[in-house]
Amino acid sequence: MIRLYVNQQFESNHQLKSAVKAYAVSEHFEFKTVKSDSTRYTVICKNEAQGCPWRLHASRLEDNSAIFQIKTLSTHNCTGTMTLRNREANPAWIASKISGKLKDEPSYSPKEMVADLVREAGVKVSYQSAWRGKEIAMKELHGSFEEGYRLLPKYCEKLKEANPGSIAFVDSVNGRFSRLFIALRASLEGFFHCRPVIGKIIE
Repeated sequence: MIRLYVNQQFESNHQLKSAVKAYAVSEHFEFKTVKSDSTRYTVICKNEAQGCPWRLHASRLEDNSAIFQIKTLSTHNCTGTMTLRNREANPAWIASKISGKLKDEPSYSPKEMVADLVREAGVKVSYQSAWRGKEIAMKELHGSFEEGYRLLPKYCEKLKEANPGSIAFVDSVNGRFSRLFIALRASLEGFFHCRPVIGKIIE
């Protein structure tokens, strides 16, 4: 269960916002941002016009600190959202909810996520949002595809260092990945006894 209270501290503005969003989803209400900058963060219930007094204000502790602290927090007393839909349950929130299971089950599908979030969090999200949430979680767990391609040359060098006699290289065209070739020494030795074959490589 998500809890928020006065004097509660967060390591960053991002961590604070994530906690507020998670709280709103768990309590089934939506909020509006009044102030959000590098030193202050203030939000109110979306139903303020109907009389809900909920308001949260937090600020950074010091100029040279990234820590944010909740300074004021009012009681939330409206009925909130009357449906399973919640605007705060965006892809970033979905990623935070499914990352643990996705780490253990890489095949965890968006369809399964949609069903699990209704059952476990009481929130219905779209298939597209679940798909985007999975992409965000995968990037946080394993890095981006672009980063992975950039690391391939280094990977090849490390592989050859650990397996002397192996062949590993990456080809690129106009700075973009084209192909990867790896032949481990142990695999190559398995063909040393074979009769040489003359062939033609067709590009």
